[in-house]
Amino acid sequence: MEDLKKTDEKFMRLALNEARKALQLQEVPIGAVVVADGAVVGRGHNLVETLSDPTAHAEMQALTAAASTLGGKYLQGCTLYVTVEPCIMCAGAAGWAQVSRVVWGADDPKK
Repeated sequence: MEDLKKTDEKFMRLALNEARKALQLQEVPIGAVVVADGAVVGRGHNLVETLSDPTAHAEMQALTAAASTLGGKYLQGCTLYVTVEPCIMCAGAAGWAQVSRVVWGADDPKK
């Protein structure tokens, strides 16, 4: 159990680094990484304003990158780390991608 906690902390720190990138772009500072077999296979940060795309959330960017890296749309066995609890769109996308586990750093009280 302690090993899992250390692993989660390690990858959440990488998600926080992605959130900092979003902040530098004056985006909502949310970051995400997708991990498979102990390696980051996708990462992303909010790009909603930059791309003028309401779907360009950090999770969506990370899921798309992971699918590209792994060569398929299903991310079974992967963990999605995100700095803030996923919205309904991102939670749905993680479900459709068959992500095995989602870990978030802070709850979203707006739900």
